[in-house]
Amino acid sequence: MKSYSAIIFCVLALFVRFDASSASQLEQLPRPTGPFAIGTTTRQWIDTTRTEPFTGDPYDNRTLDVYIWYPAALHSGREPTPYVPYIDEAERLVGVDYANRVRAVRTNATIEPAVSPQQDPFPLVVFSHGLGSSPAHYTTLAEELASQGFIVASINHSFGSAVTRQRRRDPQGLHARWRSGFAVTQAAEKFWADGITQWAGDIIFVINQLGDESGVATNFFGNRIDMSAVVVAGHSHGGALAMFAAQLDERIVAVVNLDGTARSIHAARPMPVPVLWMQQDRSMMDSAQAAATLRATPRGFTEFMTYLDANQDTVMSGAPAGSHLVVVQRAHHNHFSDLSLVFGEPEGLTGFIAPERALDIVRTYVVSFLAVQLGRANPGTLERLGRRFPEVAVSAGRK
Repeated sequence: MKSYSAIIFCVLALFVRFDASSASQLEQLPRPTGPFAIGTTTRQWIDTTRTEPFTGDPYDNRTLDVYIWYPAALHSGREPTPYVPYIDEAERLVGVDYANRVRAVRTNATIEPAVSPQQDPFPLVVFSHGLGSSPAHYTTLAEELASQGFIVASINHSFGSAVTRQRRRDPQGLHARWRSGFAVTQAAEKFWADGITQWAGDIIFVINQLGDESGVATNFFGNRIDMSAVVVAGHSHGGALAMFAAQLDERIVAVVNLDGTARSIHAARPMPVPVLWMQQDRSMMDSAQAAATLRATPRGFTEFMTYLDANQDTVMSGAPAGSHLVVVQRAHHNHFSDLSLVFGEPEGLTGFIAPERALDIVRTYVVSFLAVQLGRANPGTLERLGRRFPEVAVSAGRK
């Protein structure tokens, strides 16, 4: 089966303009379906083994904000979690319209209640956002996973996200250097391979930090994280690097790729763990616009997509049993995040699936896939979801 994956270069915040005036104001995120209440906490960790390439300061180490959702004790009475933390600090960067819209969104979580005592320990999902996006834009999925008994650590990849908070600096947006990769050239290919490698390093670092925190009983997550059940997941560029991290770190037992693409860096290594690869409907992609974004000729764009298809075939044909390709018909790239739900659909898009339906599909298939991988559900669960979601096409990854 050929790829229906989005072009990894479809940057969420840069190249999509939302018609906020025509979109109804979302007040409440979809309710999670699992049995657990949801808590949130944040961490800022410094990786002293790596320098920060985007500041130009050789004394800067890679610094990451991490937003964590987890199964919480019921009736915590804590303060509700804002949809976008630190929005007051970032308002000058992201704009008043964005800030006001996200302030109005109510989440289903509270800030730092006790971790639920009902299950110990909990599997870990480390999540990576799309380029130019934010961990907040995947809150619906994170809350669902936490309600189902997962700890979800979503990384804000510094200078590759909508907002980077660093000590001694005002909030920063997506670094301009990322724009140099928007081309179909060998130099751009190397740029994206380097970016995937850097973000995969972020994932491995965060797994290490959480393992250390869980290893000390007096810590907040002391003895509460099951480090034998580590999953990596991501959207777009985050989905691509999640696959690469799984190829590097043997602690990872499964990977979820939400509409990312495969590059040569993926095809050069075996895929050691099962993959859930969810993809948009390429038949509804505006190829001319995508080619223009990449500054490619129509022929060059076709060749580029053929190259991505070949890499995907290589990766998935060698992936273990239990891997799946899932195509969501009439879905576009942003339907794998909260963006269309919170901000409305991009201008000019008609005939696509409703954002609420798309998110229901995403969270149902991700939870079901992980349940199978962790022995909570029987194989074949994803295929049986077809009656509920007839717009979804599922195929096994191994040929």
